[in-house]
Amino acid sequence: MTPAAAGPVVWDVVVVGSGPGGAVIASRLQAAGKRVLVLEEGERPALQTLRRSTDSLLCRFYRNSGAVPFFGPFTFAFGEGKVAGGGSFVNAGLIWPAPERVLKDWAEKLPGSVFDSSRWRAAEARVRADLQVNTDHNFTGGANAASKIMHEAALALNWRSVPVPRAVVNCQNSNRCATGCPSGARRSMVEACLVPFEQGGGTLLTDTRVVKIVPPKAGKAGEIVFRNSEGTGRAKFSKAVISAGATQSALLLRKSGLSRTAGRQFEFHLNFKVLARFPFTVDAARGTLLTHQVQEFEDEGILIMATGFNGKYLALELGKLDAKAAAGLRDGARQLGLYSVMIRPRATAKLYDLFGQTFGLWSWDAASDKLMRRGLLKTCELLFKAGALEVVLPLRRTRPLVSLREAAELLAASPTSDFSAVSVHGMSANRMGTSPDNSVVDLDARVWGQKDIFVADSSILPTNLGESPQGTIMTAAHELADRWLAAGLV
Repeated sequence: MTPAAAGPVVWDVVVVGSGPGGAVIASRLQAAGKRVLVLEEGERPALQTLRRSTDSLLCRFYRNSGAVPFFGPFTFAFGEGKVAGGGSFVNAGLIWPAPERVLKDWAEKLPGSVFDSSRWRAAEARVRADLQVNTDHNFTGGANAASKIMHEAALALNWRSVPVPRAVVNCQNSNRCATGCPSGARRSMVEACLVPFEQGGGTLLTDTRVVKIVPPKAGKAGEIVFRNSEGTGRAKFSKAVISAGATQSALLLRKSGLSRTAGRQFEFHLNFKVLARFPFTVDAARGTLLTHQVQEFEDEGILIMATGFNGKYLALELGKLDAKAAAGLRDGARQLGLYSVMIRPRATAKLYDLFGQTFGLWSWDAASDKLMRRGLLKTCELLFKAGALEVVLPLRRTRPLVSLREAAELLAASPTSDFSAVSVHGMSANRMGTSPDNSVVDLDARVWGQKDIFVADSSILPTNLGESPQGTIMTAAHELADRWLAAGLV
């Protein structure tokens, strides 16, 4: 479809973004008989392209090559998918249910919202079925040894460690989750929602960047201004659903003059990587991102797991060491494993756009700083229990550590500014609430002050979830679709 072709049509609904929120909304509304157009900024890569290409695709499938900068106590990179299927195309496919304590908190704060729905768990079950979620992980031939030794060490410590539920069928352990699964094993939103959406008559326009949203006024249709290789176009709509992702939905609302507060209360998880050397062969590259997760400290806001391993990731970790130490670990790469501790900080950020560059400014409290250090120390304890000879902490200038005591001393002595982390889970930039004074969208996920503009992605979650949010985003989208259709809102 060209910009000109999109112009004269008045769509019942235009959905901006095709990630977990937007894809569910589009497929549900199209199935209900609505005329739906989806505008996606990223491309739609073919499976054949993924099989032939390398990790260079990282730059193509992520905003700002996966390194949207956030400046604060230390600088970290935020990774946000920019591709058909959104984050579901470049993540590990974890589909966790919303933690009971979090869902209860949201329901109490937002009575009558989708988070207070008696059908929530049933909608979660629907998501799992649509994505064929399972915990059938493959350890044959030595695959996924990094996850296996972590899991066994956790059990030896009497720590809770569980298999992760993933939207993956017949995983080939190709270690390429973050750049699009080349075997086609992962079920992203493309397979689960976008293909049925198009087969049912819905329209998906990729490689198309939305510039501005003009809401309907005085009986006239609204317009979404967009640009792609064909030029500038306009899509007329009766209703619009913004699902452009953790950062972009908020910035789009602000740039369009639809909300002054969007993007002012962005929350996130932080992932810290720990490198470990074992006295035996691990071959960490022969596996997937992770198969198990240590949840012993989940209520505190700490989760531990193995993470993706390849030459690029290893080089980033070795770059924190002096040349001699780095060379020694590099030469024994088959004995290395890379692990991630994800923390749920009490932190917020403000989102900005400067000449098309997204960035954030963030801050946290002393308790979150302490949580970071505790999570890293517990990860070291786990890895030494697993038999690690050395660990390397995520510090900008560090050295291999040979004991838990040494790790504890270094963690206590290191300034906050020396720590290094990444984030891939952003939430709450357009949080749902009961008043425009404390939120961006109302209980119907409609932007305050706008009759026909809705938001449906991770940005409406009331607070930091503490787990991978894809399942929760999809569940909320199903509940919102039911709510809108029943009330005639779309």
